[in-house]
Amino acid sequence: MLAWEPDASGVTPGGYLIRGGLRGQPLQQVARLGPEARTWNSPSLGASECAVELVAFNPVGPSPASNRIGSGAGQLQVPDMPVGLTAEMSDTVLHLTWLPPPAGPVPAAYVVEAASTPAGPFAAVADVFETDFRVSQVPAGTWYARVRARTAAGAGTPSAVVGLTATPCTAAPEAPGALEGLFTARVLDLQWTAGTGGAAPAAYVIEVGSASGLSDLARIPTATADPSYQATVPPGVYVVRVRARNACGESAPSNERLLVIL
Repeated sequence: MLAWEPDASGVTPGGYLIRGGLRGQPLQQVARLGPEARTWNSPSLGASECAVELVAFNPVGPSPASNRIGSGAGQLQVPDMPVGLTAEMSDTVLHLTWLPPPAGPVPAAYVVEAASTPAGPFAAVADVFETDFRVSQVPAGTWYARVRARTAAGAGTPSAVVGLTATPCTAAPEAPGALEGLFTARVLDLQWTAGTGGAAPAAYVIEVGSASGLSDLARIPTATADPSYQATVPPGVYVVRVRARNACGESAPSNERLLVIL
């Protein structure tokens, strides 16, 4: 088990990364933890010597690595196969969900793989830390996806394959709603909900203005359909709203939030 305390500088971390692997070799990321984490238990270990280190991160970037700790317990084992993979498509927006392997080492992350035929060849398209993956603007056509769990020892057996069909959008998305903003240690965390009904958003645009209805300070496009956004923001008074977008256009704006950052 690893245990630590945050840096005494007072800067709030957005989370922690655990890097591990064979002692004397480059370390790989094996776990991503939230900002409240103070301990971590590794999956089952083999017989080789291993090493681990800790890195804190926030939207500005990662910290220097902690001191490196060695162990005679050894190399992480390759995990078993994920189960229960499902795919949902809306226009060109894909949502995959699955369950962790029912036995064996605890995965540190998952590799999402895709192919144009059920038999492959499959190529890795994303490395994720949850049993949930969203991607927008999937090219139109029929595709096949599967997931592997991984530890520092490598990726395990792939899951069952699921098929999906991406179709071009037919209309712009509905307006997002329930926009909220939380500000902690110079980091702004925006959260909202997707519009109900209509076409699914492929991504969002954050509008920042000096007054209601304006976007004279910034228009910030996001890269995914994830209904959240984080950024380091200088002091000031801002009016923020969000629009959903896809290949057919942008939605009406969400509700606005007045943010006073001191």
